[in-house]
Amino acid sequence: MALVNFSYREAQIQELRSEFTDPKFREAVELSALPGILDQAEYFIDVGANVGLYTFHAAKYLRNAELLAIEANPYLIPALTETLDALRSQDRSGNEYAIKAAAVSDIAGSLEFHVSRLPTLSSMFPNTLAETVQVPTVRLDDFYIPSVRTVIKIDVEGSEYRAIRSASRFLKSNHSSFFIELHGWGDKTIGKYPIHVCWLFFRDGYAVRKIGTHYLFYRATPLRRVASFLVQLPYLGLKYLMVRYGASIRPAP
Repeated sequence: MALVNFSYREAQIQELRSEFTDPKFREAVELSALPGILDQAEYFIDVGANVGLYTFHAAKYLRNAELLAIEANPYLIPALTETLDALRSQDRSGNEYAIKAAAVSDIAGSLEFHVSRLPTLSSMFPNTLAETVQVPTVRLDDFYIPSVRTVIKIDVEGSEYRAIRSASRFLKSNHSSFFIELHGWGDKTIGKYPIHVCWLFFRDGYAVRKIGTHYLFYRATPLRRVASFLVQLPYLGLKYLMVRYGASIRPAP
């Protein structure tokens, strides 16, 4: 598979990095919730790390923790590496940092990944304005550490179901929580949408809370679990019907 014939402009990377310290950027609500989400966490996995926004902010709140940034887009790895190198050099909290250049999926070996000219919109789904590369795949379970309190953030542009399906050991653990951006267009290749992702978590004993554009899935009692999903069901159900039977809502790359 040929490599794409472009690289991201420095201005594009700097625009993404400006969000590290801008209190008014697009995911300020989600990041403001991180201190509570990461309380007592020992392990943070940033799936779809991009240039490292969530890893950067998680590092501010974690102590003696492991932070793993996973990114499928090979043309973002240099910028992500710079972010983690800076965090590593400035760290005074005993944290450890690592990068994995791969796509998280239940597809074994490798998959075609479609690189958008906009660095936040690349995904495993083809479109006419992206170019295709072959990238290795990993399962989330490859990084499972028993009895370690783990928070997994996921932003993978619609392929959330496959990512979660690769995390059976985390799902069954009493020490894991997930902070996920659920993209309404879902994964039409397998007919799975945000409502199906939520069902996976509900089945395995998790409650849900919406925070900005993300959903926090966490262990809870049966009553709280049912109540939390009933709150989200009308919105998720309506979005499913719109996407499944209406026009696509996926943004253009």
